[in-house]
Amino acid sequence: MKVFINDRVIRLIDRDKEVSHRSYQHRLDGKKEHLSPELEGNVLIKNADLVHLAQSIEISRRKDQGNWKALTMQFKDLERAKTFFKEQFNIVEAAGGLVTNGKDQKLMIFRLGKWDLPKGKLDKGEKPAAAGLREVEEECNIKAKLGDKICHTWHTYVYKGKNVLKKTYWYEMTCLSDKHMRPQIEEDIHEVRWMSDYEVQAALSNTFPSIKLVWKKFLKKQWA
Repeated sequence: MKVFINDRVIRLIDRDKEVSHRSYQHRLDGKKEHLSPELEGNVLIKNADLVHLAQSIEISRRKDQGNWKALTMQFKDLERAKTFFKEQFNIVEAAGGLVTNGKDQKLMIFRLGKWDLPKGKLDKGEKPAAAGLREVEEECNIKAKLGDKICHTWHTYVYKGKNVLKKTYWYEMTCLSDKHMRPQIEEDIHEVRWMSDYEVQAALSNTFPSIKLVWKKFLKKQWA
């Protein structure tokens, strides 16, 4: 389970999963050490417990604390750790899409100062795929065809004083018509733009970490 909190990443994995120690600047033994805000770069905690997990959430929420960017924790009971993590938040489900057209261009939106992909919350009883297609068509005013699922992402934010954990399902989509394409202003979208692969790479320098992950998963599927 990989979760984005502000500009940080928390990854929960099984204790027996092999990791490359060369990828981490700091490696801690959870039986003896606690997470310190002073640590920098990528951090690995072996034998992590729920105390480490709670501490990591608290540090991650505060942008003025901690210099580490990515934290990986290995748990003996991974499912218990995941459950505990989710219990600290109100969980919301959403869905969105990565849309292509016949010119090999990709669709991106500009919202709240960042390049993003169209997405939105599921309505009550709505399936993720249907919600993703609906949100793309509403936010960009296009007609699209649903494709395969790319992945899902987790990220957190604060809304009306409550800590929210959002699970977003992402799907490949193909544009059928963009004749009336325009941004849904009421959703704080100020621009909808078709981009070449080169333009996408430039836009990804001003986006969210979770969106970068979606693009990485999408490209991996294309190259497979």
